[in-house]
Amino acid sequence: ISKTPYENYDVIILEFIIWTTHLDLLAERLRERYPDALIIFVELWNAVRIRRTENNEMVLFWMERNFPQTTKLDSPEFVEHIRTKTQPKDWKFDLRGREEFIQQIAKNVDAEVFHLPRLDSAHAALVQQGKLFDQDRNHISEFGHQVVARGVAKIINNHQFHQNNKDNSPKLGSWGSGGGDACSNWFETGQGVPVFKGHNTELRKFALPPSKYALELYIGGATIIVNNPFPTDRTLYLMYMVMGPPPSPYPKTMASLPYTQQPNVELDTSTNFDTLYVHVTKIKRIGTIPPGITSLNLFPLEDLGKPFRLTGLVVSFDLGGDTQIHSPLE
Repeated sequence: ISKTPYENYDVIILEFIIWTTHLDLLAERLRERYPDALIIFVELWNAVRIRRTENNEMVLFWMERNFPQTTKLDSPEFVEHIRTKTQPKDWKFDLRGREEFIQQIAKNVDAEVFHLPRLDSAHAALVQQGKLFDQDRNHISEFGHQVVARGVAKIINNHQFHQNNKDNSPKLGSWGSGGGDACSNWFETGQGVPVFKGHNTELRKFALPPSKYALELYIGGATIIVNNPFPTDRTLYLMYMVMGPPPSPYPKTMASLPYTQQPNVELDTSTNFDTLYVHVTKIKRIGTIPPGITSLNLFPLEDLGKPFRLTGLVVSFDLGGDTQIHSPLE
């Protein structure tokens, strides 16, 4: 989070929209490290959460069939049709208890929550709130960003900041008794790639601007050198690209930690999110590594044309399970 080990913060903003896996753990660790900081959760929603009541069809798909000429939720013809040709009972929200989950996390770590405004009726939201969203109907629009900025600024301006030290700076806690995590993530910058060796394995740019970076592996695979800088064993996680709905154009890949007596781990490169097209990063637990240097072997199991794309490594405590992170690629 910080550029130096001892950099401190007054305000920390966490924005999320789809996946909330391990958000509670992240919030707890941030609070332990920055006990005086104002933590703000920015809770967003989008059209993925609005569905037809009769068959649970997403409004995105319904719109593609009935209004193929537009992708804007605030287009006059779409809004007028929803207002006059459909009824409130025809539409519903599918929020899956996310708001309650976020409120509980915020309460646990003494944080604030900003909710992107959302009318109680899904029908009313379609008629009145389409302006909040961009043409992809997924990300918020420039107007939506302005709404979020004003809401966050209001929370900050109304907050009573506590100054405890002689120099009036906020307190700085720890990342826990184990000393924290060691992360290498080259997805955004192309920086921090570990030492590797493999035929035709290279760090390459991919995706539309702004470009992303991945270590690309083909048949034959590669060996990657992983460093555990801590004095005790840690768990190794990999970050890599997946795509859905299945089948994925990325090859399934086998990960192994030689000389550690641990089973190999197959990395599935497909994902499924309510039949939507998604191109996201997945975090997968590989196994336990001792202090110091460890070799990681990665071998793509099929030749599908596209490479296996590795975007980062995490050396941490065992967090349990896997997760996916939304990545705005396409």
